[in-house]
Amino acid sequence: MSTHGTLVGEDNRRAKVLDPALSPRALYGAELRYYRERAGLSQAQLARLIYVTPSFVANLEAGRRRMQPELAAVLDELLDTRGFFVRNLAAGRSTTDPDRAASTTPLESRASTVREWDAVHLPALLRTEEYATALARATDLPRVAALPRARSDRAGHAAVVTETALRRTVGSAATMAAQLRYVATLVREDRLTLRVLPLATAPHTTTQSAFKLLTFPDDVPAGYVHGRDGWTLSTEPGLIDLLGLTYDLLRDTCLPPEPSLDLVEAVAMGLDVLGP
Repeated sequence: MSTHGTLVGEDNRRAKVLDPALSPRALYGAELRYYRERAGLSQAQLARLIYVTPSFVANLEAGRRRMQPELAAVLDELLDTRGFFVRNLAAGRSTTDPDRAASTTPLESRASTVREWDAVHLPALLRTEEYATALARATDLPRVAALPRARSDRAGHAAVVTETALRRTVGSAATMAAQLRYVATLVREDRLTLRVLPLATAPHTTTQSAFKLLTFPDDVPAGYVHGRDGWTLSTEPGLIDLLGLTYDLLRDTCLPPEPSLDLVEAVAMGLDVLGP
C-alpha cells in the first residue's frame, strides 16, 4: 500500500492529472519515488540508467528540481508509468507563486559557482527589489528580486553585463542609480566578479539572450537558459560545455574588472545628477 494515498494505486490507477495548486513538485517527487521503488531500483541505480548523479534523483524526489520534458519521457518509458510524467508535466513544472516560478535562486544558493550573462538587463541575482519591480512593470517579465544573502555572499559569483544594460534606465533615475551602486558594493566587498561588455565592442554572436551556469561540490553542473517560455534547466553535457565556452568568449571581450567597476560607478553618478 502506498504512503501517499490515492495518487499511487497500481493496477487500478486512473489516468489522473495533478492539480497544480497542490505543491506539484512535491507530488511529482512522491510519484517518482513510488515508481522507482516499484521497479526495485535504488536512487543510485536509477541515476546510472538516466546518466545523472544519485543526488540529482534525490533532488527530483524532494521537489528541489523541475522535471524537464525530455527526462519525463525517459522516466515514463523506463519505469512503465503509462505516460504519467509527460501527462502531468504542466503540473510538475508549475507553482502557486509566480515569483518563485521565475526565480532560480533555491538551486543557485547551493552552487559553488554561478556565472551569469544577460544581453538586455542586469542579471536576476544582481537586481534590487525596486529595479525588479520597475522591470516587471515595463516588460512582460515576472518580478524577480535579487536575493544577495542567498547567493552573493560567495566568491564564486561572476557576471558579464553589457554597457547597454547599465545605461538603460529601468524605473526612475534614482532607482537605477541605487541599483548600480548596489552592484558596485557587491564588487567592492568581493562578493561578485563583474565584467562589462562596452558599447564599442562588437557583441559576441550568441543565440542566448541570458543564461546561468552553475557548478556544485557534489552534483553535475547545471545550466539555465532563458527563452520565450522563461528559464529552462539542463544538465546535458554538450549544452553545459557550450554555455561555458560562450561565457568565456564574452568575458574575454569585456573590460577588465577595475575599469568595469569604474564604469558602473560613473553611470550611477551621472544618474544622480539627473535626480529622481
